[in-house]
Amino acid sequence: MGKQNPNEKCPHSVLYPTGSNFKGNSNSLGMQDFGLYTYPDGTRYLGQFLNNRFHGTGTIELPSPHCVSFSVLHRHGELIEIQSMTFNDNLPVEFDWKGETMTFDNWNYCTAKDRRFCAEKSRPMEAVGPHKFKSREGPNPPPLGRNIFDLGFGKFNRRGCVTGMPTHISKTRQFHVDCPEMREWIQNNCRHGELKNIHLSQETRAQFARQIIENNLENEKSFLEELPSESNLARKSPSCLSAKEMRLGLGETSDSYSSIFL
Repeated sequence: MGKQNPNEKCPHSVLYPTGSNFKGNSNSLGMQDFGLYTYPDGTRYLGQFLNNRFHGTGTIELPSPHCVSFSVLHRHGELIEIQSMTFNDNLPVEFDWKGETMTFDNWNYCTAKDRRFCAEKSRPMEAVGPHKFKSREGPNPPPLGRNIFDLGFGKFNRRGCVTGMPTHISKTRQFHVDCPEMREWIQNNCRHGELKNIHLSQETRAQFARQIIENNLENEKSFLEELPSESNLARKSPSCLSAKEMRLGLGETSDSYSSIFL
């Protein structure tokens, strides 16, 4: 039987005293080319090796409960770059990585801007309740009642309560939404039934309020201009007139009454 060439690479599997193990190509200098290195806690590195060190591109997978993977680049055992970060359900993570610091300030997942989960973005949302009707285009949910909003996991009503939650999400079948910003987001973004008096955005309500005030001021001005000059009301500014004074002034002469209401 001939001697083995020390530079010859061959499939190898080894269990180290630390509890780690390696499966892949190796030679007398250690791990080479491509393989799988598993740490005692279950973290795995699948990628390229050179002379018993991580070298080149690879993937680091963290076990449960983390369930996240990193695409990385090593050079002679030193981590050079984290190229991407992804959860096991294919949710990508936006991050900034400088040196040994990783920040997630620019990641907008499940924020006030968009509260949907990854599964809700990647496929049509399921209908609420036990009755779900499928079509070629996806779920065809049953109709909702007046002022009812579909959250995907329950129904939001005009009293600000979420009802009909399944037991696998919460033992409490309903709860109240106290946050005004969250209630407004639900009303502006979620599927809903017939709406009555509640589906006006703050901007629209403010516009209506300003128009009502302008109309009232204009009507008051026209009302005072039509009063007879001998009336005591004509000598008072609009800001000094009360509703009681206006009614008394109208009752002083029949001419003032007839000029306005006839």
